[in-house]
Order: sequence, then structure tokens, then C-alpha cells
Amino acid sequence: MLHPLRVTFLFALALACLPAGHATAAPPAVSYSRDITAIFRTACLGCHNNETPAGKFSVASYTAIMKGGKSGPSIIAGKSAQSRLFKLVSGAARPVMPPGGGLRPVDIENIKTWIDSGAKLDLAAPSTPMPRPVATPAAPAVSPNPIGKTISVASPVACLAYSPDGTTLAVGTYREVLLIDTKSTRVAGIWGGQADEVRSLAYSRSGAMLAAGGGAPGITGEIRLYDVKAGKETAAFGDHTDVVNGVAFSPDEKRIASGSADKSVRIWDIAARKQLALMRDHADMVLGMAWSPDGKYAASCGADLNIKIWDPTAGRRVYSFQAHDAAVNSIAFSPDGKTLLSSSSDHSVRFWNFGAESSGMLRTLSGHGQYVLAAAFSKDGSLAATASADKVVKLWKTADGANTITLTDAKDWVYAVAFSPDGTHVAAGCWDGTILIWNIQTAKLETTLTTLHRP
Repeated sequence: MLHPLRVTFLFALALACLPAGHATAAPPAVSYSRDITAIFRTACLGCHNNETPAGKFSVASYTAIMKGGKSGPSIIAGKSAQSRLFKLVSGAARPVMPPGGGLRPVDIENIKTWIDSGAKLDLAAPSTPMPRPVATPAAPAVSPNPIGKTISVASPVACLAYSPDGTTLAVGTYREVLLIDTKSTRVAGIWGGQADEVRSLAYSRSGAMLAAGGGAPGITGEIRLYDVKAGKETAAFGDHTDVVNGVAFSPDEKRIASGSADKSVRIWDIAARKQLALMRDHADMVLGMAWSPDGKYAASCGADLNIKIWDPTAGRRVYSFQAHDAAVNSIAFSPDGKTLLSSSSDHSVRFWNFGAESSGMLRTLSGHGQYVLAAAFSKDGSLAATASADKVVKLWKTADGANTITLTDAKDWVYAVAFSPDGTHVAAGCWDGTILIWNIQTAKLETTLTTLHRP
């Protein structure tokens, strides 16, 4: 899959068994499984996980939390005032945790209540570990003799990006980027040499540069830069340990943000090819990146259900919130920077009133019958387009969330969507390798291409 759709953290697996003859106890006012794990998953697990536990302290399980870290026990049941974890999140000890913003007062109070009530595990883990899957060796492949003809197969389209002047549509596919001339609708160039699937594309504001994110799954992530005027690649860099799923240029074109399946967000100096900031706060793979139009903030989304807002200059998280009930597959700022648009595997699209300290939900758009894999704003911000595994592209009015157009010409999952800069067309990229372009005024399909097309 281009974007694995999963949530990897299951904190409670079975109800605890009560002794025979006892009445069922009332649920606790603050529940570990319902309330406390949600706080840790959203705000703490990015740094305090089993793989790379900061301070040797992990919040990935109840056992790990109660064990504590290199500074000793984190919790003294019944005594929040003496518990190191509560001291750090409440500000009674330094540094305040989590760094870059701290918890909401309601979350701090819930942690206090939980500890003071005994820090109990209200849902029990299974008595025996679940077996790990065991791979079964496959039987040797047997090919008929003769083998027969070799045929070319269209590669899936993972991402799209229009150049700011609208003359080119960049299409990310397997190991290359196709550059389509929008006037002739022919492939005018091919940017090859990618390690694997091209998973994200972004033009700089002036259109001088095109960035591609990708890499080798589970091995390395890379960012490649293309000089549009010269028509050639100028750089390839990145220290990610897994594929790059999102790239975004700063408005001044001096920096680029990358989000990776290795759960990190990184900020890079373009001229020096130097990493300026490494930010680890996501608990699962990062699936999308965006940079605010004023250049002050970056936003990321991921398989941990969260949207995170970053100060890219300071290299710190500003705040974080759970945005959906399943993986958040894409994130975008409106042209005026006042609204965030997110799409999710929970089949929904949401608008968020973006703020410097928090983002409140404006509305939820429902209507897709499957994962919503991509979403984009039109250049003037009046419309949003969404692409889904239900093989449908929808256009929505951002003012009231009304679904104005539903486009049903795709024959397979739609992974990418983009508006032309002049607002007259919308393009989509599909798993079957087709690129579809519709006229928005007539809602008619005008162009169908495939990734097999060549100059």
C-alpha cells in the first residue's frame, strides 16, 4: 500500500474478571483505558515509546508506566503530589512535560485523579501473549515454458502537484515523476532516478523548484529537488530511516519540511542541504505535511490519528490534537492560513479553525463510503476537493460544506487530487495508473492519461 492505514496502539484487550459472587463495580470516574491512554498517546508516546524511550521511560503500556525510567518510579499510587510524572506535567518540577506546550488543564486534572484513586488498570491484559505471526516459506515458483509475452503495466499514481503558473502537472509514480504539459496534455518530461514510489510532491511558491519525497521502505527516506527552469535534478538528501510521505516548502523557499514513516518531522536548509530541526512527537508514521502561508507554522498528520502544529524555526511542537478516529492521510492550509483541511481513513473530511494555541473543528464532511486519501483547497480557498478509496472525487464549498459536484469517472482508488491554479480544472491520480482531469464548470471529464504515456 502507498499509505498503510493502521493504528498500532491497542492499550486494552479484555475486560478484567471479577471474583465469583461479587457485584460488578461501577466504572472509575477517570479510566486508564478510556482517558489516560488517550492523553499519553496524543502527547507523550512520540518520545516515550518502547523503541526510543526518552529517559528510559515508556508510556506504551501500563506495566512500562508503573516501572518508571532512569529517574526511578514515575507514579506512587494514591499520591499524585509525590509522583514524578504528575510533578512534571503539572509544572511542580522542571522541565515541564511534554515540551513545547504542556498538557491541557483537564488532562492534568485527569492524571491527578487517576493517580490519587490508586492508578489502577481498569482493563486487564490477556494472560498469555498473543503469538507472533510466523512466515511460512513459499513454494518455489513454477513458470510455464515458454514464458510468453512481457507486458507493461501502468504504475499507481501516489501524488500530484500543479506548477504555480499552471503550465505543468507533476505526477508521482513508481521511481519517476511525469511532467505533463497541461495545454497539450502530453508528457513533456520525465524526472527519473527515484529509489521507489514517489509519495509526495510540492512546488515552491515561485515555481522554480519541485520537491519529491520518497525513499526505500523500511530502509531510508529521501527528498529530491528539481530545478524547473534547467530541467534537471539538483539535490538528493535526507536522514530519514523510512520513506518520506510529505514535503512542503516554506513560503520564502529557503526551507523544506519533511514527514516520514519513521514518525519524525524534519526541517531542512535548502541551500546548505542541512537539517535544521528534528522533531519526534508522532506515535506512528507521518502521512502528510503542510506549511502555513505566513511561514510561521508547519502542520503534520499521521497514522496516530493526530494533527500536530510545529514552530519550524524553533524546532518545537506548539500543540497537538486528535483529529479523527482513524489515520489522518492528508493536511492542508487554506490560502489565507485561517483553516486546516484534513482527510482520514474514518471516511470523513474536517475543517479546523486554525489558531496559534489551538484549532477548533468547524465542520465534518461526510459522504465518502471509504477511506478519504487526499484533500486540497482551490487557490482562492472557495472550494475543497477530496479523493477516496470509494473511487469518487467530491468538490465542496468551504463556506458551508455543501457538496457541489461528485465525480465518478475513476475506476480504482483515487489517491491524489489537485486544483489547477486558475480554478478551472481538478485533477486526480488513481491506483490503476490513470490521471483524470475534469472541467469544474461543466463537471465533465476532459482528459484521461495513464502512467504508461511517454513523450
